[in-house]
Amino acid sequence: MKQLKNSFQKRQQLKLFGTFLISFILLFLVLGAIVGFLFQHSIYQNVNQSLQIQKEQILGEGTPNRHPLKPQQRQKNGHQRPPISGAPFQTNIIVFNAAGKVLNRDVLGARNYQLFNQVKLNKNQLNQVTNLDFNTNQRTASQFRTLLLKVSGKSSQREYAGHYVLILINTDAEALAIHSIFRSLFITMIIFTLLATLLAFWLSRIGMRPIITAWHKQQEFSANAAHELRTPLAIIQNQLEYLLTKPHQPILAEAEKITISLNETSRMKALTEQLLTLARSDADVLQLKPSQVGLKTLSEQVTTPYLEIAASQHKSLRLETQATALITVDPDLIKQLIIILLDNAVKYTPAGGTIIFTTLVSNDHWGIKVSDTGCGIPDGSKKQIFDRFYRVDSARKKEQTGYGLGLSIANWITTQHHGKINVVDNHPQGSIFRLTFPRRVHYR
Repeated sequence: MKQLKNSFQKRQQLKLFGTFLISFILLFLVLGAIVGFLFQHSIYQNVNQSLQIQKEQILGEGTPNRHPLKPQQRQKNGHQRPPISGAPFQTNIIVFNAAGKVLNRDVLGARNYQLFNQVKLNKNQLNQVTNLDFNTNQRTASQFRTLLLKVSGKSSQREYAGHYVLILINTDAEALAIHSIFRSLFITMIIFTLLATLLAFWLSRIGMRPIITAWHKQQEFSANAAHELRTPLAIIQNQLEYLLTKPHQPILAEAEKITISLNETSRMKALTEQLLTLARSDADVLQLKPSQVGLKTLSEQVTTPYLEIAASQHKSLRLETQATALITVDPDLIKQLIIILLDNAVKYTPAGGTIIFTTLVSNDHWGIKVSDTGCGIPDGSKKQIFDRFYRVDSARKKEQTGYGLGLSIANWITTQHHGKINVVDNHPQGSIFRLTFPRRVHYR
């Protein structure tokens, strides 16, 4: 059994660990992809805007006070200004005729022309933004964003009129920035994966705690239920086996044995009903059926029969149900709640003792108080009495009947009505159960 338990815990923890780890990694991948896409889009959007501005100026569609980019500025003496050694390529223009011949070769200069002579006129790319990669003399790749235009022959820009113009903007810096951001994201991904592994392991350990607790409770619940059912079944079996040995005895002569069997059957029926109630509450199958009822009427319907029960046991039951108010509750569940509290009070109060049932009403709340002069509840057991199958040792010594399920059901009913239940000492002897509920509440 212990090996099965450890195996179950390991499997569950491994599942939680894998779920957390995969979730963290997927989350970071999505965030990284979004950051990378937005960064890349933002950078190339600026380049595309520059291409658009150059297009408008070349075609004469731009702002009048702007001048189109000249293919290459010359010195005043008419000679081409030599390029600066190692200077980065920025924006350049190549002018083609309809046959694809470069018309501004002299303007481009030897350095640029040596690079751009790889470019061929592709009329299919007219008015389309494309990317071009070139290999320089240093065997390093240069990247350009390009836009091909067809300039009208009537254009005022004589050097472009009637020709094809290819605008090239160098994007080496942009590509380097994108490469750097993706490299940083990759390094961050590795670090995050390590941290996510540790975090997922820690969270899986924490996440296993309620699962282990539920596992223990389920095992304890099953073991206790089996134990409690075994006793009445054994008694019934013994009585029936005894009756089989007396086949000729009249029923009246064996009435005691039959009565014992019937009592145990009734106890077992009550136990199975309580178990069924708790099982349904765990599965969230039980649905509240709230309706508006009078607190005084509801409480008196349940408590009045207990007057005779208490009197028959030489105990005093005092009802203080003068408080009147309309409350919205599930009447059947509240009746069951009151029955559980009164059953316990009568059961654990000795002959000559007193039980007081009180209803309370205020502007925002209503409540129930049940006090008795019984054996009392030790401070160490005041919280545990609401656990399933828990019984105070002093109660066991007195051999009181019960399974330790009633107060657990009472606690569940109180919680479903958004209320609170607690127990305090009743001086000089006994206990007081106090329940408080809101008068204005919204049920699911």
